[in-house]
Amino acid sequence: MTDHMTTDSVGQPVRIGTLVRVTDIHESIVAPLSQPERDRVLSMLGETFKVYEVDEWGQAWVEKWWHGGEDLADSHSLGLEPQQMLVVQNGA
Repeated sequence: MTDHMTTDSVGQPVRIGTLVRVTDIHESIVAPLSQPERDRVLSMLGETFKVYEVDEWGQAWVEKWWHGGEDLADSHSLGLEPQQMLVVQNGA
């Protein structure tokens, strides 16, 4: 996998392993979702996640999991543009 890099909303470097806070979620991302999915994605706003991928277009990907019981788990991933995140801690 290529080690792409991007920046956050104030120009700090973001790469795989960087901890970022989600500062904005575009309405176009959540508009087509069902209400339960929309609520879950919007719950990511203001939370901190570890970047697991930076794609070739400069989006930093983060993921949140919900566990609803022993065998029930669900997740959502978000591709964040620089203006949608703020570095909390740079990864190794």
